[in-house]
Amino acid sequence: MDAKNTATAHAKSGLSYLEQEMFTEAERELLLAASLDPESTEIQNNLGLVLMRQGRAGEAESRYHSALRLDPENVQTLNNLGLLFERQNRLEEAKRLYQKAIMARPNFPDPHLNYAVLLERAGFFEESKRHYQSFLVLAGHEHGPAVQLVKRHLDRLP
Repeated sequence: MDAKNTATAHAKSGLSYLEQEMFTEAERELLLAASLDPESTEIQNNLGLVLMRQGRAGEAESRYHSALRLDPENVQTLNNLGLLFERQNRLEEAKRLYQKAIMARPNFPDPHLNYAVLLERAGFFEESKRHYQSFLVLAGHEHGPAVQLVKRHLDRLP
């Protein structure tokens, strides 16, 4: 098996561990994948996710920046870095990243949802509602529980 295929196998294994919230194992597998394929935006982004979920914000940010150096328009990474910044109360930076993700791929639902939450927190309810509604239109089956929560939440917004 060549390095690229081996990297892909480790990356898939890392994602599986991440989904099971087995963060140590996920990090190990994704670090192996990154060593074999250092030019993979997806691997760098997923490492960022693992690190963020472990509360290692500085390391996560570094991985997200590595991913964006490889692909500055990667909407998953823009969205994830926006989430990280929002959690750190770096709201202007988060806003800019969500907007960039939405501009890069308007039909990707996740940044619409995260941007709606940020706008709501800032008191921009009408604009927030528009992004919640965009999320609802774009969200697929994998967003089922979030869709139900957003529908109920929209009914309670001023």
